[in-house]
Amino acid sequence: MGVRNILIVDEREGKQPFYSNLLSENRYDCHFLNNEYLLSDPVFLEKFDLVILSLTKDNLSFHLKNKHTRTIILLSNKYKHYVKYIQGAQAILMKDCPSELMIAINAVERGSCYFSSEFMESLFSSWGREGIEDDIEMDLHLPETLTEMELRVAEELANDRTNQQIADTLYLSKRTVEYHIAACMQKLGVKSRVGLAVKMTKANLFRQILNKRIL
Repeated sequence: MGVRNILIVDEREGKQPFYSNLLSENRYDCHFLNNEYLLSDPVFLEKFDLVILSLTKDNLSFHLKNKHTRTIILLSNKYKHYVKYIQGAQAILMKDCPSELMIAINAVERGSCYFSSEFMESLFSSWGREGIEDDIEMDLHLPETLTEMELRVAEELANDRTNQQIADTLYLSKRTVEYHIAACMQKLGVKSRVGLAVKMTKANLFRQILNKRIL
């Protein structure tokens, strides 16, 4: 699980101070990427043990397509509504918290995850604190609430998949997918696909917290 070669994807001007502690560590070989087209090249990505991705709407597709790549995501308040798309990241930090970068890298090296306290605070604030306890309770009983197939369909939906894409992935008919989504919405008390996606995203994050994968 060690980290040696790190790819940094960050277009911000004056970004060097953010990475000063990382760049001072001789055990890491860091590369700044200037050409984001290389993110679609699997041969190029194989050279790196870890990708640090300063998230923008232009490079979001990289994470969606490369969830097998260990990734630390740097997130700004402007893009915090992208949270439903960034499940699977090993760490999420706010872009104005350079002091936590090395903590996150060390967590990834141990095979763990790290979500910064500021990110979690921002997340809870955007969702609203009321009902968080109910969401945690719901997460504990989610496997009992939904059938195995309903759970798989809901997780695919939370990853922004269309009904047809879900059907193709799970070898179901589109009508069966629609039936499972309707059942999930009824059981979880939500009224829309977006509501179901948000519910599943919360559940996945809380599951990581309860499993102590976020340190």
